[in-house]
Amino acid sequence: MSTKISSKPTQISTIPFLGRVKLLTTNVRFVWWLGHAVATVSTLIYILKRPFSYSDSKPWYYLAYMGTLLSYGLALWKTYGIPLLDSTFFQKIINDENAQYFVMTIIWLLSSPVLITLIPFGAYSSFHVIDYIRTTMLPILFPTADKRGVSEQSIGAVKQFEDAYYEKCIGFISYIEVLGVMLILLKETFTLRISPLAVFFYGNFLRLRYATSPHIRHVFGQIRIRMDKWILSPTANPKIPAFVRSGYTFVRDGLITLQSRFATTTANEVK
Repeated sequence: MSTKISSKPTQISTIPFLGRVKLLTTNVRFVWWLGHAVATVSTLIYILKRPFSYSDSKPWYYLAYMGTLLSYGLALWKTYGIPLLDSTFFQKIINDENAQYFVMTIIWLLSSPVLITLIPFGAYSSFHVIDYIRTTMLPILFPTADKRGVSEQSIGAVKQFEDAYYEKCIGFISYIEVLGVMLILLKETFTLRISPLAVFFYGNFLRLRYATSPHIRHVFGQIRIRMDKWILSPTANPKIPAFVRSGYTFVRDGLITLQSRFATTTANEVK
């Protein structure tokens, strides 16, 4: 999930500290970072408060999504400019991860709180917050040429943390996105807590994510391997009815065919 907005500060070591603060905070990327910071902190507070007071924790849930809405909206604006209500603009952004998460943010804002939907957003936002601090905030506020500056070793420590945990986090969150969120949404739909449209939109969101994210494709591949083992392999439970095996094979092959067609269409659109 990438929502970075580039900035290229130059010659900042010669600028007074207050000038560097102004340089940092008057850049649109700082506002983008604030959105992610709000999402990160609000997600944490919501998770901590929810077991004790559901009603008191709800504002933090929606505040977290307001933060992500701001960040993804700014990223889209910087990339595509003012949105145009025509098919050309729609085709241009449909495969953009920022656009996909922006739309899902709106859907979750309009739905009853579902904790697990917020976890991926909060996790991704936390890494954006950390990365911005390392690559932009520390170098601008405390350039290494400044005697009061933060050493390169400190910035390197932050990078080591990112390198050590980012890929692991993305892999774990991908499982939550594919399995956790969808299963909970189906449960919430059956109990009438959310609209079935949420499941439809989220299913389409996963379909788009499959085409753009290798992590999501890996999760689906692992699910297929496990399902094949449980249902079709020689070691599968012999009590599984034949119609279940046939039904699973039919659905699996149909989904593979549909996804292949979608991937081909996506590749042609990108070209």
